[in-house]
Formats: sequence, C-alpha cells, structure tokens
Amino acid sequence: MTGSSTGPVTSLFRWFSQVELPEADRVPSRGSTRLDMARVAFAPLQQTLSPEQLDRLTNAVAMVFGTEAMA
Repeated sequence: MTGSSTGPVTSLFRWFSQVELPEADRVPSRGSTRLDMARVAFAPLQQTLSPEQLDRLTNAVAMVFGTEAMA
C-alpha cells in the first residue's frame, strides 16, 4: 500500500501511518470534497458575507449534501 493510492485506500493508509502520533499532530483522514464544492458554489458571496458567516454557511450546507447526508 502506498501514499499515492486513491479513495478509501488513501484514507486507511493515512490513518495507519499516523496512529502513533499525538492526536494534535494528526492530519484528518477524510477528504474535503464536499467543502471544496461548497466553497466554489459560495465564492460569489465573499463580497457579501463576512469570513465567519461564509465559513458557517459552507460547513452547514456541506453537512446536508453528499452520500453521507443520504444515510
């Protein structure tokens, strides 16, 4: 298993490679695809909303779309 794998294999590799590290030093093993899509969708609002409001909106919407939201 190498770090150049994609999808779930990459997540498992990242998790196993960090298991011995202190929690504060670990990198999250989940991707940010939903957040990236939401950021792109809300980019036009950067002039309207404060950074805090935009971040809150982005995170809220990312919670309700994608395969995880369908469970």
